[in-house]
Amino acid sequence: MHKKAHLTLKLSPNDALAVKIGDAVKPGDVLVTFGKPVIHEYNLAKYLEIEPAQLSKYLLVTDGSQVILNQPIARKKGLMNKHTVKVPVAGEFFVVDANAGIVGIKEKKASSEIVSWFSGTVSEINPEKIIFEVLGQAIIGTSGKGEPVSGTLLYFPDLVDVFSMPTNLQDRVLVLREAVAEVVAKADALGVSAIISQKLDQPPFKLPYVVVSDIEVLKIGHEKTSIVYGREKQILIIEEKLESVKNDTHKNAR
Repeated sequence: MHKKAHLTLKLSPNDALAVKIGDAVKPGDVLVTFGKPVIHEYNLAKYLEIEPAQLSKYLLVTDGSQVILNQPIARKKGLMNKHTVKVPVAGEFFVVDANAGIVGIKEKKASSEIVSWFSGTVSEINPEKIIFEVLGQAIIGTSGKGEPVSGTLLYFPDLVDVFSMPTNLQDRVLVLREAVAEVVAKADALGVSAIISQKLDQPPFKLPYVVVSDIEVLKIGHEKTSIVYGREKQILIIEEKLESVKNDTHKNAR
């Protein structure tokens, strides 16, 4: 059974979109880049102790020039000495406000990307998130609870206890033959997104969960992105494997 669903990618204030509403995306496509240029502004007229209108007389570089660290950009010569201003960062020099004597350096920051790990269509964009419509295989459970969450599905066919379970479980969906209370508690503490199990202790916990009659049907979803709809008692397995996450700073499979 295949089903349409929505996958959400959260955005940060400095993210630059590489997609628009209606775009079809596939694994490997760039969705978002981040690391916008940083603008450094300086009141050069004040530093040189000159009238702003005289600024151009003292500049050693032109608007749009690329400058390197500690490069002189302005110099004022006096009878006894000279005053030289050097840039504290590398980047592009530009005049911000000639009337006020203010200049700037646009410092480029190394950019990173979020690359798509699924196929889908961009259905909505707002300042906080991008929503994609995706297609996957739906599996129906017998009971469940919780709002929809997504994560990489980890399938464990054998019994797992608190000593044998792995610790790298942030944003994972655990598929367990039997989920006893202490295992669920540890999973929750380790950042698990949801639990899927054949047998689940009556849960006082807050993790979304779905109970299924046979976890063998989840074997095909191992290491794939899945969306767990606890309240609807459904699991959606996205066909493409999770190949890439946001570089360096924060993951957003979100």
